[in-house]
Amino acid sequence: MEKRSSAPERWLNRNVFAFGLTSLLSDFFHEMATAILPQFMQAIGATAAMLGFIEGIADALASFIKLGAGYHSDKIGRRKGWTAIGPSWGFFYAAAVGLAGTVCMFMIPRTPSPMALAKGKTGT
Repeated sequence: MEKRSSAPERWLNRNVFAFGLTSLLSDFFHEMATAILPQFMQAIGATAAMLGFIEGIADALASFIKLGAGYHSDKIGRRKGWTAIGPSWGFFYAAAVGLAGTVCMFMIPRTPSPMALAKGKTGT
């Protein structure tokens, strides 16, 4: 009987590469949008207190989303779908911020923030 030497599976498979590239681009676009956020909010008539309120709601909702998604992914035993939602939302967020004309329109893409879900799952 011939023994086959099984080579260890490479850690950099196509899923890891694709998620890494998606995460890099998502973070890049998110940081671009965040860098202009104070000036943008001032241009649409928002105050610093409004920005703080929106960011506080976004952080609170992100924590609840992580809690629910973590429970759900542990229950079903699959995490890939939940992990893909975060960076995908980052692309939507960066585009939607540019289209917002009022504070309320800005809150729609910002407050759910599933990007925090992916960051919580990947430890970044």
